[in-house]
Amino acid sequence: MCLIFLTIYHEFYILNKPCCFSAGADALEASVAAVSKYGGASAGYRTMLDALIPASAVLKQVTS
Repeated sequence: MCLIFLTIYHEFYILNKPCCFSAGADALEASVAAVSKYGGASAGYRTMLDALIPASAVLKQVTS
């Protein structure tokens, strides 16, 4: 969970992205990628990624 918040912090504050829904979608997508990379899980592993991956996809679709 901490990795998700650290990635979102990095997207908004370190990279100075504007705070809007499309940037939030990008931050959530980056968080999912980070959790997958460092945790080794992906869709179907019965982890929190099974909820975050579809949520990220829907948010990305709605904001594009």
